[in-house]
Amino acid sequence: MQRTIRLKLNTTEAQRLVLVQTLTSFTQAFNFVCQYGWLKGEKNGIELHKAMYYELKAQLGSFFPSQLICAARVKATEALKSAFARKKTGRKTTQPHSALCPVRYDQRSYRLSWATGQTSLATPNGRLLLGFEVPSYAVKYSGYPVDSADLIYRRGRFWLHVVVTLPDPPTLTMVRLSE
Repeated sequence: MQRTIRLKLNTTEAQRLVLVQTLTSFTQAFNFVCQYGWLKGEKNGIELHKAMYYELKAQLGSFFPSQLICAARVKATEALKSAFARKKTGRKTTQPHSALCPVRYDQRSYRLSWATGQTSLATPNGRLLLGFEVPSYAVKYSGYPVDSADLIYRRGRFWLHVVVTLPDPPTLTMVRLSE
Protein backbone atom coordinates (compact mmCIF):
# COMPACT_ATOMS: atom_id res chain seq x y z
CA MET A 1 0.00 0.00 0.00
CA GLN A 2 1.28 3.48 -0.80
CA ARG A 3 0.59 6.91 0.65
CA THR A 4 1.75 10.31 -0.51
CA ILE A 5 2.85 12.79 2.12
CA ARG A 6 3.78 16.45 1.74
CA LEU A 7 7.09 17.51 3.22
CA LYS A 8 7.87 21.22 3.49
CA LEU A 9 11.44 21.89 2.37
CA ASN A 10 13.60 24.33 4.33
CA THR A 11 15.64 26.36 1.86
CA THR A 12 18.13 29.21 1.86
CA GLU A 13 17.90 31.90 -0.81
CA ALA A 14 20.73 30.27 -2.82
CA GLN A 15 18.96 26.89 -2.65
CA ARG A 16 15.68 28.51 -3.73
CA LEU A 17 17.36 29.87 -6.86
CA VAL A 18 18.77 26.45 -7.75
CA LEU A 19 15.36 24.78 -7.23
CA VAL A 20 13.62 27.42 -9.37
CA GLN A 21 16.21 26.85 -12.11
CA THR A 22 15.62 23.08 -11.85
CA LEU A 23 11.84 23.50 -12.10
CA THR A 24 12.16 25.92 -15.03
CA SER A 25 14.49 23.64 -17.00
CA PHE A 26 12.34 20.57 -16.25
CA THR A 27 9.24 22.47 -17.46
CA GLN A 28 11.10 23.49 -20.61
CA ALA A 29 11.94 19.84 -21.32
CA PHE A 30 8.36 18.73 -20.60
CA ASN A 31 6.86 21.38 -22.90
CA PHE A 32 9.41 20.68 -25.64
CA VAL A 33 8.59 16.95 -25.68
CA CYS A 34 4.85 17.70 -25.57
CA GLN A 35 5.16 20.07 -28.51
CA TYR A 36 7.14 17.55 -30.58
CA GLY A 37 4.81 14.67 -29.70
CA TRP A 38 1.69 16.71 -30.46
CA LEU A 39 2.98 17.90 -33.84
CA LYS A 40 4.19 14.44 -34.87
CA GLY A 41 1.23 12.57 -33.36
CA GLU A 42 3.70 10.52 -31.30
CA LYS A 43 2.87 9.12 -27.87
CA ASN A 44 5.30 6.21 -27.68
CA GLY A 45 7.82 6.86 -24.92
CA ILE A 46 10.67 5.01 -26.61
CA GLU A 47 10.22 6.89 -29.87
CA LEU A 48 9.98 10.21 -28.03
CA HIS A 49 13.17 9.35 -26.14
CA LYS A 50 15.03 8.51 -29.36
CA ALA A 51 13.87 11.72 -31.02
CA MET A 52 14.31 14.12 -28.11
CA TYR A 53 17.00 13.04 -25.64
CA TYR A 54 20.11 14.43 -27.32
CA GLU A 55 18.33 17.57 -28.46
CA LEU A 56 17.16 18.21 -24.90
CA LYS A 57 20.62 17.49 -23.51
CA ALA A 58 22.08 20.07 -25.91
CA GLN A 59 19.33 22.60 -25.21
CA LEU A 60 19.45 22.32 -21.40
CA GLY A 61 23.20 21.97 -21.12
CA SER A 62 25.44 19.09 -20.22
CA PHE A 63 25.07 19.82 -16.48
CA PHE A 64 21.33 19.11 -16.44
CA PRO A 65 20.93 15.60 -15.00
CA SER A 66 20.06 12.95 -17.59
CA GLN A 67 17.67 11.29 -15.15
CA LEU A 68 15.61 14.48 -14.97
CA ILE A 69 15.49 14.71 -18.78
CA CYS A 70 14.14 11.14 -18.83
CA ALA A 71 11.63 11.99 -16.08
CA ALA A 72 10.39 15.03 -18.04
CA ARG A 73 9.97 12.83 -21.13
CA VAL A 74 8.01 10.25 -19.11
CA LYS A 75 5.67 12.94 -17.73
CA ALA A 76 5.22 14.37 -21.22
CA THR A 77 4.47 10.89 -22.60
CA GLU A 78 1.77 10.43 -19.93
CA ALA A 79 0.26 13.82 -20.80
CA LEU A 80 0.33 13.09 -24.54
CA LYS A 81 -1.30 9.66 -24.09
CA SER A 82 -4.05 11.26 -22.05
CA ALA A 83 -4.57 14.08 -24.56
CA PHE A 84 -4.66 11.71 -27.55
CA ALA A 85 -7.11 9.40 -25.76
CA ARG A 86 -9.34 12.37 -25.01
CA LYS A 87 -9.10 13.54 -28.62
CA LYS A 88 -9.93 10.05 -29.90
CA THR A 89 -13.23 10.06 -27.99
CA GLY A 90 -14.18 13.34 -29.67
CA ARG A 91 -13.71 15.56 -26.66
CA LYS A 92 -12.06 18.94 -27.00
CA THR A 93 -8.36 18.84 -26.26
CA THR A 94 -5.23 20.86 -26.87
CA GLN A 95 -1.52 20.23 -26.77
CA PRO A 96 -0.35 19.52 -23.20
CA HIS A 97 1.55 22.46 -21.73
CA SER A 98 2.67 23.45 -18.23
CA ALA A 99 3.60 26.81 -16.74
CA LEU A 100 5.64 25.16 -13.97
CA CYS A 101 5.76 21.37 -14.15
CA PRO A 102 6.56 19.51 -10.90
CA VAL A 103 9.87 17.66 -11.07
CA ARG A 104 9.51 13.92 -10.63
CA TYR A 105 12.35 12.31 -8.71
CA ASP A 106 13.07 8.60 -8.41
CA GLN A 107 15.57 6.46 -6.50
CA ARG A 108 18.37 7.52 -8.87
CA SER A 109 17.77 11.25 -8.55
CA TYR A 110 16.94 11.74 -4.86
CA ARG A 111 17.57 10.33 -1.40
CA LEU A 112 15.59 10.90 1.76
CA SER A 113 16.77 10.24 5.30
CA TRP A 114 14.08 10.10 7.97
CA ALA A 115 16.76 9.94 10.67
CA THR A 116 18.48 13.22 9.73
CA GLY A 117 15.42 14.99 8.32
CA GLN A 118 17.25 15.73 5.07
CA THR A 119 16.81 14.99 1.41
CA SER A 120 19.30 15.12 -1.45
CA LEU A 121 17.93 16.24 -4.83
CA ALA A 122 19.61 16.16 -8.23
CA THR A 123 19.85 19.63 -9.80
CA PRO A 124 21.86 21.23 -12.64
CA ASN A 125 24.27 22.44 -9.94
CA GLY A 126 24.82 18.96 -8.51
CA ARG A 127 23.15 17.39 -5.49
CA LEU A 128 21.36 19.78 -3.18
CA LEU A 129 20.99 18.81 0.50
CA LEU A 130 17.80 20.20 2.06
CA GLY A 131 16.12 19.84 5.41
CA PHE A 132 12.42 19.03 5.60
CA GLU A 133 9.56 19.16 8.06
CA VAL A 134 7.22 16.21 8.56
CA PRO A 135 3.65 17.40 9.25
CA SER A 136 1.92 15.97 12.31
CA TYR A 137 -0.50 13.86 10.24
CA ALA A 138 2.39 12.14 8.49
CA VAL A 139 4.63 11.33 11.45
CA LYS A 140 3.18 7.81 11.53
CA TYR A 141 4.52 7.26 7.98
CA SER A 142 8.09 8.39 8.65
CA GLY A 143 10.64 5.63 8.60
CA TYR A 144 8.93 3.62 5.87
CA PRO A 145 10.64 3.08 2.49
CA VAL A 146 10.16 5.86 -0.05
CA ASP A 147 9.52 5.54 -3.78
CA SER A 148 9.18 8.51 -6.07
CA ALA A 149 8.73 12.16 -5.12
CA ASP A 150 7.54 15.34 -6.86
CA LEU A 151 9.13 18.73 -6.23
CA ILE A 152 6.39 21.36 -6.19
CA TYR A 153 6.53 25.14 -5.82
CA ARG A 154 3.38 26.77 -4.45
CA ARG A 155 2.82 30.17 -2.89
CA GLY A 156 6.52 30.84 -2.44
CA ARG A 157 7.29 27.51 -0.77
CA PHE A 158 8.85 24.28 -1.95
CA TRP A 159 7.20 20.97 -1.14
CA LEU A 160 8.30 17.42 -1.74
CA HIS A 161 5.36 15.06 -2.27
CA VAL A 162 6.87 11.73 -1.26
CA VAL A 163 5.31 8.35 -2.02
CA VAL A 164 5.80 6.06 0.98
CA THR A 165 5.35 2.28 0.79
CA LEU A 166 3.50 0.81 3.76
CA PRO A 167 3.06 -2.86 4.63
CA ASP A 168 -0.22 -4.34 3.47
CA PRO A 169 -2.83 -4.43 6.22
CA PRO A 170 -3.70 -7.86 7.56
CA THR A 171 -6.66 -9.46 5.85
CA LEU A 172 -9.52 -10.98 7.72
CA THR A 173 -10.42 -14.53 6.91
CA MET A 174 -13.87 -15.81 7.44
CA VAL A 175 -14.15 -18.93 9.52
CA ARG A 176 -17.30 -20.98 9.15
CA LEU A 177 -18.61 -22.25 12.38
CA SER A 178 -20.06 -25.71 12.18
CA GLU A 179 -23.41 -26.40 13.81
